[in-house]
Amino acid sequence: MLFILKTDSKIIHWLGSLCLSAILALAIGTTVNARSLGKGVITALKLNIRSAPEQDADVVVVLGKGEEVDILAANGGLGGWLKVRYKGETGFVRNRAQYIATRPSDKYATGIKLIKRASLMPKPTNKPADDVKLTISQSKKNIREKIEQETQKLEAFSEKEAKILEGLDAIDYALSKARVRATNLHRETRALSHEIDAIQVQISKLSNAMELNQTYAGTRLDALYRLHMMGSLEMAGPPASL
Repeated sequence: MLFILKTDSKIIHWLGSLCLSAILALAIGTTVNARSLGKGVITALKLNIRSAPEQDADVVVVLGKGEEVDILAANGGLGGWLKVRYKGETGFVRNRAQYIATRPSDKYATGIKLIKRASLMPKPTNKPADDVKLTISQSKKNIREKIEQETQKLEAFSEKEAKILEGLDAIDYALSKARVRATNLHRETRALSHEIDAIQVQISKLSNAMELNQTYAGTRLDALYRLHMMGSLEMAGPPASL
């Protein structure tokens, strides 16, 4: 009986080590195979799906609240990036509760549950079965308490983060409006500059024309004055002799 218990303990230890290795491989931030991750439902009013996992990447498509996407891959865990697909378009979105609610597929969720259960198994000991059960129960209790504490911290952080993001969205919207206004003003300024240049060209042409007209008018007036003087002399006749 003791031999069987030791053998079972070794098997459990081996399975636990194998499952823990799988957990570490998933948790190091590597990208998980996407096809079995499941679905995601948009929770934000408007959400930009970007071409790369970067905040400044180009926007592929804008989705509204309640729309559903396929989750292809996850990178970085909560707060990281999700690779999603929507009507043939593929892009990236931040993995945050205020943006998207994830719903894992049955196969993926079952695999995660098995890995979690295996990771909670205690290391084999030579204690009696009752002591082993007590240790397992205590470990489960400690894990549940730790999960509750981390969940509370995460909820508090998510609320603060949501407020910060709302402020950033407002700033980004204001900056976008300012950029559009500046672009329009620049365009109007360029148009006015072209109009001013055209008016100056017209003024220059008019000035040249006025100078030519003044010269021509002066010449004409001088000629008319001479003709008038000559006509006056002819009408008066020769001067009387003394």
